[in-house]
Amino acid sequence: MPRPNKHIIYYLISWAAYIFFVYWMFPVFNITVMEASIALSMFGAWLFGYSGAIFTTLITIPFHYVMLRHFSDTPALWNEAFNPFGISSQIFISFLIALLRHTRIKLENLNIALEEKVSQRTEELNRIQNYVVRNNESAQVMLSHMLLNDIGASLKGLQSDCDRFLNKLVFKSNSVTHQTAKLNDMIRRSTLMIETLGFMDHFFKTEGYDYTDALNDVMRHMKESTKTDFIVRIEPESKKIPLHIQHQLYRITQEAITNAVRHGKASKVSIELSIKDGRYDLSVINDGTPMPPDIEKGLGMRLMQHRTEQLGGTLNLTQHTNGNTLLHCTIPVPEACS
Repeated sequence: MPRPNKHIIYYLISWAAYIFFVYWMFPVFNITVMEASIALSMFGAWLFGYSGAIFTTLITIPFHYVMLRHFSDTPALWNEAFNPFGISSQIFISFLIALLRHTRIKLENLNIALEEKVSQRTEELNRIQNYVVRNNESAQVMLSHMLLNDIGASLKGLQSDCDRFLNKLVFKSNSVTHQTAKLNDMIRRSTLMIETLGFMDHFFKTEGYDYTDALNDVMRHMKESTKTDFIVRIEPESKKIPLHIQHQLYRITQEAITNAVRHGKASKVSIELSIKDGRYDLSVINDGTPMPPDIEKGLGMRLMQHRTEQLGGTLNLTQHTNGNTLLHCTIPVPEACS
């Protein structure tokens, strides 16, 4: 790897300054001024390492000899340019600087390598986390389908028994016929609810069935079973939201509603979906019990967070002073739709 040109420029400038200093000061300080060459060798070592230290020291020897001959008529003094103690001291000190430079560069390289390793490990952990979340979600969906199918099959069998029992009661004009017919109707509606829930898990495969339709179905069934009131405000423009984003928004809303009703025992849930400043803005507010401190560690919150991050958005869960819980999700509008 070639050394940067600026280092060579700095080195030549330092030599020019040293030559001017020595030539100007030599008649006054005589041999003592040669000790300034140690600083020059140290600078060469800092710029170029061990090679810079050796090269600078070797060049200063003939330079000092020429200067001594120029300013002195004593041959014995000329040999001071080859003083082994001075030369060895100069090399030793400049080598210490070169070692310091080498250690600094090595530490910088190790730090860069460590940062790259940390970045790689972070990416791997994110991939693992996404894989775990996706597989956890798939397992949940599969388990839900299995449970729904089992419950649906049981209810259908119970409904068949009720139908046969009801026919016998009608034939015998029994007084409990009305109650039995009511029970039969409840079982039929429960079966229909389970079939609808199972269908809604794949509702986006059905043409014309979107976020609003799915949300209305969920709210209708939840209202019947939990007596929860829902307030919905969805802008007409939301129909233009890409289907894959609608799907994620529905999943987030579904999870938020489930948490509010199941865990928060909410009696009222407000849902608002709008498009503001180039972002899809979803708010779910409920009047249920305050959220626990560790709710963000739960799988439901992690799944919602994962869905939001996959679309480059943000998700926040906050507690209002009036006791209401707000889940706020914003997702940027894709460039193709803006």
